[in-house]
Amino acid sequence: MKKILVVLSLLTVVIMVASCASSGGGKGRKTAGGFPQFVLDAIKEADTTEGLMFAVGSAKMGNMSQSMTYSTARARRELSRTLVTVVDDMILDHFAGSENDSSMDTGFQEDVGLLLSRSVLRGSRITTQNSDATGRVWTVVHLSKNDAVAEANDAASQAKKKRKDARTEAFNALNYADKAWNGMTNKPIPHNDKD
Repeated sequence: MKKILVVLSLLTVVIMVASCASSGGGKGRKTAGGFPQFVLDAIKEADTTEGLMFAVGSAKMGNMSQSMTYSTARARRELSRTLVTVVDDMILDHFAGSENDSSMDTGFQEDVGLLLSRSVLRGSRITTQNSDATGRVWTVVHLSKNDAVAEANDAASQAKKKRKDARTEAFNALNYADKAWNGMTNKPIPHNDKD
């Protein structure tokens, strides 16, 4: 379980860092290269307020309905991966400087990450969904900072039930959201075109 979480987190970071960064998203947000103009325009238009987390999915399947379903699922999966990475940073900040048992910290972080990866991301919205000239369907989804904090705190509440520790009880994602969110918005918006 720990290996899967680490691999998923590293994969998300690698995708974000290794993507060809190009400006074009709203407010100078970086995006992975190769997005059609309508995707860039949708991000720019929707990114008028602070605090939206974006992800993009694309698919070209046997028919339009399947392509729409797969591109939406891929975008939401990428959004979930990004959220897990952001919440991992929040948890690391929470436990930073602690001299207590780090296995408790790692276990809590793994529990929260696993719960988030399985969540349905209540509050995630489709910003746009359209197809390009090749028939590939592109879906842009977003999640607000408030909805992300609610998801993180829900997962943390469930994880706290397994661990009777004052440090885990004191975790509240809202206390770390601004710092983690600022770090996330400086990274390229991720794109998932594979399962």
